[in-house]
Amino acid sequence: MADYNDWRDRIFMEQVEQARPEPDKRMTILDEAAYVTDGDRQDWYGSPTENHGCTAALWNAYIARRRQGGNHDLDAFDVAMCNILQKVSRLAHDRRRDGLVDTAGYARNAEVILDDMARLWAT
Repeated sequence: MADYNDWRDRIFMEQVEQARPEPDKRMTILDEAAYVTDGDRQDWYGSPTENHGCTAALWNAYIARRRQGGNHDLDAFDVAMCNILQKVSRLAHDRRRDGLVDTAGYARNAEVILDDMARLWAT
């Protein structure tokens, strides 16, 4: 399945490149965003309402749990966790290797943030 998804990603990016207009008829950022989000991305992640609704539910649960411990302000670690939850929301719709890679990247960022925080607290 991962090989198929990697192949599908490459084909999609080739289609995006081929669809770009000539330099004298440049596509605006909004045009390009509409092209990308109305195409395969909608198949990959579901509609924006479904995708962001699922993400909101995950974030609300995470933030509610954080606030139970008396923590009211989010920090850099929390942002990394919310980024992971966004990837989880997308992976719930379509399991893709790049989503797992991104998730691992955000987990790595969270590790770096914890290390940085530990150094700050130690001083």
